[in-house]
Amino acid sequence: MLRMIPLALTTFVLAGCQTALQKEIQDNRFARADGRPIRSSPALLTQAQLDLDYCKGEANKAALSAAPIYARGVVGMIAADQVNQRRQEAVFDVMKGCMAGKGYAWGPKAV
Repeated sequence: MLRMIPLALTTFVLAGCQTALQKEIQDNRFARADGRPIRSSPALLTQAQLDLDYCKGEANKAALSAAPIYARGVVGMIAADQVNQRRQEAVFDVMKGCMAGKGYAWGPKAV
């Protein structure tokens, strides 16, 4: 029972942390690089959705290519979480690069 206390505390601490990637996704969005609003026409909206779906697929392929992470103990779990966060950031970089190739820019949401 006493062995579970550090595990439970670590879980609560890690669960309460918002990663930099989560904050970036929350505060930013994709927009057309040419400045035209995506919602200005049904054709642009449809194309944006197709491009987004395609790039999500590319990001998923990148995520699937990663080897599994094995962890042992609390320290191992923390290290595995850090590796997983770096992987998520790399996969999202693939997504941003794909969208840039399709003519979209990643930037702050308009207020």
